[in-house]
Amino acid sequence: MKPVCGTGIDADLKRAIREVLRADGCTQADLARQLGLSEKHVSQVLTGKVTGSLSLLERMAAIVGLSLTIARQQGRGPHAGRWCHRDGCPCD
Repeated sequence: MKPVCGTGIDADLKRAIREVLRADGCTQADLARQLGLSEKHVSQVLTGKVTGSLSLLERMAAIVGLSLTIARQQGRGPHAGRWCHRDGCPCD
């Protein structure tokens, strides 16, 4: 699974969870049972009809064997190009 730039972490994560469920022959109902939630709620979260918390998405990911990694992107952050206005900044 390759990341889709610009869609947002929640959309990418939801897509990845759905793909893993499908590849493993599991259903959203199976995931819902393990989470202790209704199948309807899990479906609504994974399709974007309702917003799931990051905590819930992380639990879903862990159940299907995915993990989240936070990494700083090259060229991003407070000192990247137009976002930095400090004298002596390394991005000047």
